[in-house]
Formats: sequence, structure tokens, C-alpha cells
Amino acid sequence: MPPGRLVRSSILLAIVTAPAAGQLANLGLFGGDVRDIATCSSAGSTELFIAVTGRHAVYRCGPETWEPIMEGPCTDILLEADRTPGNAGLLWAVKDGRLFTHKPEAPLDSEGWTLNKGVSRADTLFGHLSGMYIGGDGTVYRTTDGGRTLAPLAAFSNKRIRSIAVYNQTLFYVVSGKLLYRCLDGGDGFVTSHIEVVHDGMPAGEILSVAIDPNDPRNAATASRFFVICGDKTSGLYRTDDAGATWTKMSVEVPPHQPLGLAFVTCRGQPRIIAGPKYSDNFGKTWNDLPETTVATSLGYVNGHPVGTAAASDPNAPDLLYFATSLAIGQWDMTTTTAGEIHHAAGIDGVSVVDIAQVTNDPLARGIVWAVTDRGLAKTMTYPAASDAGDWLFPIQPQGQTVALTTVTLHPGDLETVFVGDRGGTIYRTTCGGGGAEYWSAVFSTRNAPFSSRYASPQSVAVTTVRVVAGDSTMVYAATAVDGPKYEGGVYRSLNNGTSWDDDLAAVNGSRLNLPVNDLAFVDDMVWAAVGHPLDPRPEAKGLYTRLSITGAANWWKLPTGTGLDSQAVLAIDGIQLGSLRVIYAATEQGVFRGRLDGTTASTWSWTSITPNGARRYAALAADPDHPNRVLVAHDDLIWASFDGGATWEQARSSSTAPHDRVLTMLYNDLLIGTSSGLLAASEETFGPAGQIRTLAGPRQPATQPSATVANLPRASPQPQPELLPFRLPRIFGLGIADTVGVWLPLLAWLAIARHNRRR
Repeated sequence: MPPGRLVRSSILLAIVTAPAAGQLANLGLFGGDVRDIATCSSAGSTELFIAVTGRHAVYRCGPETWEPIMEGPCTDILLEADRTPGNAGLLWAVKDGRLFTHKPEAPLDSEGWTLNKGVSRADTLFGHLSGMYIGGDGTVYRTTDGGRTLAPLAAFSNKRIRSIAVYNQTLFYVVSGKLLYRCLDGGDGFVTSHIEVVHDGMPAGEILSVAIDPNDPRNAATASRFFVICGDKTSGLYRTDDAGATWTKMSVEVPPHQPLGLAFVTCRGQPRIIAGPKYSDNFGKTWNDLPETTVATSLGYVNGHPVGTAAASDPNAPDLLYFATSLAIGQWDMTTTTAGEIHHAAGIDGVSVVDIAQVTNDPLARGIVWAVTDRGLAKTMTYPAASDAGDWLFPIQPQGQTVALTTVTLHPGDLETVFVGDRGGTIYRTTCGGGGAEYWSAVFSTRNAPFSSRYASPQSVAVTTVRVVAGDSTMVYAATAVDGPKYEGGVYRSLNNGTSWDDDLAAVNGSRLNLPVNDLAFVDDMVWAAVGHPLDPRPEAKGLYTRLSITGAANWWKLPTGTGLDSQAVLAIDGIQLGSLRVIYAATEQGVFRGRLDGTTASTWSWTSITPNGARRYAALAADPDHPNRVLVAHDDLIWASFDGGATWEQARSSSTAPHDRVLTMLYNDLLIGTSSGLLAASEETFGPAGQIRTLAGPRQPATQPSATVANLPRASPQPQPELLPFRLPRIFGLGIADTVGVWLPLLAWLAIARHNRRR
């Protein structure tokens, strides 16, 4: 395509993909926690399904996007395809203890599922040619007719059936409770026997799962070789070659209380074992890593990594492996060394967005948005045109760390300087736009002296917020908090743009304060700290604390407001300063409060409760920086708006965003909303002349509707990593050219239209 046409096409795309007036749109942050994968073959074609703990529980791989076919949310979801003759395409699911089936001819939506009432509590599934095995009510059942009849095979005193591994129709293994059993049918029904897992003379305290390869050539009728995963203090993957008489521990790391996904596949005609993020071609003697997935975006390339929760092979192409990744689903042709993400996770709205960063007072910088999610860090340069997964550089993990991120801050005076905090007490900084894991450096850690002495567990500290004082400042504040059992935290200050830090909250009347700090704000040349945890019994560890000088040496003190704010955990604060008017809004565990100081009429702050909807946990708050009387607060999935400083409230018509879709964070100007299922945004036209939010629509759904069986699943397309340029691109207004597409496109579009009109 000629360069001129490419530029014109990009401008047109930026215009037509912006959110429509009054509409909430998913900005394209897709992905989720994939718990299970199911593949089935129908008339020689492969169907691929995934189970996700998110807004939707089951997705089908469509031609261009992932299509939701079962509603969520759920805390636990298992998925299995029926292998028995005559039941091709029948799908089974265990969702939060209930058993469901989906027939091939049923609608590909939530209405196509049928609840099976044959068991009152279902725990697990295992599909085999001899039948579908179901663990529930402390019993293992088998069905060969799609669930119409369930034959009980073995009972285990109503203990939870955690795992089933079938060798053939007369032999299978079961993990019930924390114990392992062999179930053998000698012709008179199944008889169970307990098997002990002992390694180096130590018995395993907890068995999480069992797995066996039914095609293992060494296995005879007694199935001499199989695997178990143990948790607790003996966590690990173990193999037995003699039916459980002796055990060997594999060199695969297993997190306690979290079973890895085990799968037995075929590569180049030879057996291969998948165990979490590892694979072995010699029955576990040596192990190799599954490949990372390479994802191409408009900002460059980013890698996902296997997380080890699930894996499955393709029934029509045995060399194809599907596995759960840090983004969603990777696809690997095992005869090669590279893997890619299927559909770039498009359509999987299972990403929790916990923080958002945007410079709203600079039109040239508005297109840059950063978001912290439970899958990693995300960056776009094309807001508000961003609506596709390819518009985001996502997921990014600073320095490749996998500790959950908590907060992000964009320096308003240097848009390539970004700070990110995590749940391990670390603050990362980039000064070059943070396009990859290697472009970040750790500049603060509670695990390092002298800060480590403040905490009982320095490695378990959450960085709750990082704030840059002003666009022309090198002064940065950060806050930390620990949930429990000891409720600790503090405030830290850097005078050199985050290079070095001081323990600032320790300077309170010469004493050492240790309080959870959830948020910070700068108003009236003071630092304001939102303090407290709802379960902390200390009265002094609640309410607002203030530092009387942002820049100079000053003590911290608790600010008495004379309201219920003083005895509540403050979860979020926001402040506005326009001329002589200062306003502070505070969201707490039970309400919302406002502080106001008008220097032309008063010399002291006045405080009042402005709670919109009773005593609830108001975890998200956002005020309009240009209109002090406009404020949004949220609890659960509801957003409330006030346009008179909290005197009256209306439920914003943009909410409920979606059933059970918790609002986690908000920015006011464009109504950016971070929820438990993605990043939503409303166009500027959402706000009416009086400042009232007019939108009523929910988040935009994928355009592709569920369709019939896909003849061949789309191949993921791993891309080669780009070579580094031998020179640094020039910078304009502090922005690299390669990172400013979204900033310049609207301006270029305006110039092109204006030039066209002049020619006419």
C-alpha cells in the first residue's frame, strides 16, 4: 500500500472507531484466567472451547473472535468434551458445583446449556472413550448416553472428588479429599484401594490431582506408570513406575494448593507429557519449557508466557497444542519453536482493570492511556480510537516479574516517564515509554533496607499509589499498605524523580507511624493521605492524614473532620483546586464525604457526609478537575453521579455496567471505567450541557455472532521479534515519533479536512 494511502486509511480508522455518543465501549483490553480447554472433532473439523473465570464462563473459538456461550461469573469452571461413540460434539461443564451439558445442535449461547440434576454437587470431569466420568456427591459416576443415565461406580464417604484419571473401562484412579485411590473392576464391580505417595521416607500430606496416559506402552492392566501432583509442604509432581510402590519427584515446580494442568499428547508420533509450563518427551526424566507466545500490536511486539493451568491437543492435528497463557490461549505447532495467541484474546472480557493513568489537561497527550490489569500492564497511544486488542501493547510485565501490579502513574511533564507499583512492595520506573519488560528498572522496594524494618512481611506489601506532584516537578510521593494480619503501611517521598526515596510518614511528631495508606492527593499545598483498613481495630489508623507542606520539611497529623469519616477506612480520595476554592472528596468503607474551603469567605475547612446510597463500600471515586461540584462514586457495579457537590445524587445511566461487573477505578473526563471484566470508556458527548451523564448502553459486544462449526481453526500467527533500530528516533514535545500515532492522528485528520475545504 502506498504510504499516502496508508496514512489516510489510518486517519479514517481513528475517526470511525471512536465511541459513539452516549455509548460505553470496551477499549480492547481482552484476555482472562483460562482454567480449562476442551477440543472435539465433528465431521473432521475441530471445535475449540475454553473455560474462563470471568464475566463469561465458556467461550468458543469463532472465525475472528472468541464467542461467549455460557454466562458467568464463576469462581470455578471445568470443561470436557465427550469422547464416547455417538456423542461427538457434546460438551460438559462443571460450574461452581453444578453439572451442565451442551448438545451440538443446541444454540451457541447461554440458552443452549442443560442443567443435569443427576448429582446435587459436581466436582470434576474426565472424558474417555469408555464414557464420561463425573465426580460428585462423593461418588464417581459414568455415563455413555450423554448424561441421561448416570451409573455410580465407586463411593468415597461424600468426600470431594478432586481428580479422576481413567486408564480403561475397568481401571481408574481417584483423588478423594486428600487421598489417592485405585478403582479396579474384577468383574463384580469396582473395588477401591488406598495408595500412599511416599518420597524419601516422607508421606505426601495432600494429593491434588492424578493423571495417566492411556496410550503409555509400559502400562498393562494394572497401569504401572502414572503421575500425581501433591500440595502443601510436599508440593511437587511425582511419578510411579510400579503402580504406586515407589515414587520419583519430577523437576517441575508446583505451587502449593494449586494443581498444574497435566496433558498427554503426541508429537511427531511420539508421546509427550505436558505439566504446567513444561513438557517432557521421556516420561519425565528431563523437562523443557513451553514456548512464549509472540503477539504483534500496533506499538510493537509483546510476549505472553504459559501459566500452566490447562493444555489440550487438537484431535485432527496431533502436533497442535493449545495452552493457557498470561494473555489467554496460545497455539503451538510442536514441530516448530514458536507459538502465537489465538485471536489476540479478542472477545474474552475477563481482564480486571485496577488502575488507569492519563494526562487529561493536555490535548496532545490525551491519546496515551496506561492501565494496570490482573494480567499485566497495558499501554495504548490511540485513545479514543482504541477498540481492538491490536491497539494495546499488552501484557507487559516490568522486568518480566509476575507479581500482581497495583498502580500506574504517568508523569504529566514527561510522557515517557511512568511509575508502576506491585503487591511485592516494588516500584518500577521507565524513562523511555516502557515498551517492553526490559525498559523498566526497580527504583524502590520495601524488601530493601532501611524500609524493610517497618514491615513484618516486607515482600507482601502493596504499593497502593504513586503520585507526581506537578508537571514541572521531580518530586514523587508513594503510599503502601498491608492487608493483614498486621495492618501496616506508609508514605514515601522522592526528590529526584524516583531515583531515591525517604520514609516520609515516619516524621510525625518525631514518632514512627505504621498505617495502611490507600491513596494520596495534593490540594492547598498539602499532601492528603487516605488511611485505614476496615478490619484494623486501631482508631488512630482510620480517616485522613495530612502533611502541611508538599515540598518542605513537615510532620504528618490526623485531620479531625467532626464526621464519621474520622473513624472509617478511607479507600480513595480526590481533590480539586480552582482559584480560592478547594474541595476534597473521600470514599470510605461506609460512605462518601466532602471537605470544602473557599478562601474568599472562610478560613477553615467544612466537612459533611454526602453518601448517595446508604452504608456501602465505595471503592472508586473520581472528581471533575474543572468543575469541583461534579463527582462520581461507585460501589459494586453501580456508579452514582452528583453535579452539586454531593447534595443530590443520581444513578448514572451508564451503570449497571454489567451484572456482577465490579467497578474498580474511574477517571472523570472521558468516563474511563476499570472493571472486573475490562476497560470501558464513554465518548465526550456522554456528558450533557449540564454535566449529566447521558449514556445508557452497556459495553460493546464483539461484532461476530456465534456461527456454525469452523472447518479449520484459525492458526495463531507468531511474528518475529523486530530488530532494534540503530538510532534513536527524534522526539517532539517529549514524545517519541514511534509512540505518538494516536496523539497525532486526530490533528492530521483536522489538517487534511481543512486543506480539502480550502481547495474547494
